[in-house]
Formats: sequence, structure tokens, C-alpha cells
Amino acid sequence: EGVLLRNRTVPSPRGKPTLYCDVVLDGRALLHRVPATFGDSKDVTCDIGAILEPFPDTRVSVRIHQSGVGVITTVRPLQATPSPVLDSVNPTVVFTEGNTSLELRGQGFLPGMMCFFDNGLSSMAAYLSDDAATCKAPEVAQAGSTVLHVGFV
Repeated sequence: EGVLLRNRTVPSPRGKPTLYCDVVLDGRALLHRVPATFGDSKDVTCDIGAILEPFPDTRVSVRIHQSGVGVITTVRPLQATPSPVLDSVNPTVVFTEGNTSLELRGQGFLPGMMCFFDNGLSSMAAYLSDDAATCKAPEVAQAGSTVLHVGFV
């Protein structure tokens, strides 16, 4: 367990550090803060979801914030990912008990994608390729129709 310092992890007496990605406007104004995770190569990643205001890319950036320490990186340009597009789902009818595997086809799929159902339930999608993924249908209380959306939290 360690602390991220100058892009290196150093031992921490308090265990694993809590890191956040700060989404900032014009290098100063905090718009959004979300938890960050360490990647395989000690990269720090985070999923900021959608930014509600349509700011130009040149005005929005990301910095890493460590709990109890403060900002520990310089501001970096935000790398936005377009929303995935869902073209088809198979099967189109499932049982209310849930746990049915849904095959998804579309474009722009990435690891970390989620399946959102209009009844408020969601499940993590299993990424297969840029145009294929699967997810599990959730259990529902009663039969009826629902709409499936894919995206990122």
C-alpha cells in the first residue's frame, strides 16, 4: 500500500491512499470529484460520467487529488470518450427471475460499460470487443416492458 508521489507509489503508514479525479474548469473551478483507481501500470483512472454543461474541451481538465494531502498532480487535458451506441439486444424477451445473459451489439463499447434499465436497475457489462458485450438482465417484480441503455457512470 502506498501514496502516489511524483507518479510513483511510496509506502503509506495509513494503508492504501484514497484518490479522486477532480474535473476542473479553466484550471481552477472544481466541477466534479469522483473516486480514482490504480491501473495495472500504476496509472490512475477514473470514470467521470457525463459533464452536464457543454464546455469546450480546451476549458475542462482533470487533476488527481489525494485525501488528506490535496492536489498531487498538475492539471491534465480531459480525454473524453463518446457514448456507446446500442444497435441490438438478444434475446429480446427474458423471465422476471433475471440473470439472463443479454448479447449486445453496437459501436463504441469499452471496458467499464454499464447496462441501465428504465426501471432504475443496472448491471455491469462484460466487454467483448468494440461492438460486442454481454450483461445480465436484473430480476423484476412483475412482467412488463423495459428499455435498455448502455453507457458509463
